[in-house]
Amino acid sequence: MTTFHDLLRQAADSHGNRTAILFEDEGLSFEDVLLRAESVAARLTALGIGPDDHIAVIMDNSVECILAWLASSLIGGTEIPI
Repeated sequence: MTTFHDLLRQAADSHGNRTAILFEDEGLSFEDVLLRAESVAARLTALGIGPDDHIAVIMDNSVECILAWLASSLIGGTEIPI
């Protein structure tokens, strides 16, 4: 079974430095997205958040908001935007 993490890793391997996210004046490559999403996921896990947990997120639209969604998906949680 292919997981979301597998797909994100494959995209980073295949597309590397190509732009994956462009929001206003900030852009991230596929590699950067993977690294930053994994970093946020590790911090969420360190806080005790894991699979099937609901994660309330209060953020304006931003690259960080996208990374929070990706990170919650990587650990199997569900982001609840507020």
